[in-house]
Amino acid sequence: AGADFDRIIDENNSEYFREDRRKTKNSKKKFSSFQDALVWAKANPGKTIIRSPDGVGFIEK
Repeated sequence: AGADFDRIIDENNSEYFREDRRKTKNSKKKFSSFQDALVWAKANPGKTIIRSPDGVGFIEK
């Protein structure tokens, strides 16, 4: 026994936050409606929106 629970929790938290950063860095914006996508595109000049590949909603290109 004698497990170092603080160390185990810290290691798990570190991995969780690294995974979260990877997702954020590589993810595109997703929108459920054209109106939401349009508002975002107007607020972000140079960005483009397209229909989601699954046909449901829109995504940042």
